[in-house]
Amino acid sequence: MVALLDHLGLERAALWGYSSRVAVGLKVAQEHPNRIGALVGSGGVSNTTREIIELVASGVPLFREHRWEKLIANFDEQQPEPVPDWMKEHIRATDIQQVIDWWLAMPDWNWSAWESLPHVVAPHPVDGGQRGLQPVRLIRSLAWA
Repeated sequence: MVALLDHLGLERAALWGYSSRVAVGLKVAQEHPNRIGALVGSGGVSNTTREIIELVASGVPLFREHRWEKLIANFDEQQPEPVPDWMKEHIRATDIQQVIDWWLAMPDWNWSAWESLPHVVAPHPVDGGQRGLQPVRLIRSLAWA
């Protein structure tokens, strides 16, 4: 993330993370506090190490067997509006092995998003619900330099 900010010539940025990507924003904000002006997380924060191990044990075989199709089917079942076809195409075009490798590495991180929260200096509202904060509106309302 920091390399991307450098490449774009940005000193600071506001980040929004959904679901497990909240942890990415928290990690960057914790390790590089001067680079993150605001952090918005929605849809959850990472689980405990035990829960991550259980999630990896059940999730990786599903990704290997069904690739993205079970995830896409879950989207269709859980969302009030149908998931657009263009989004499904982009998901299917993503290399599933990169996601599997990321999942397999999670138990070895020895880092907890929950434990990092007190160390993050940027404003960082986190919404644990699926229908909670509206990230664009929230980012606009945050006052940050």
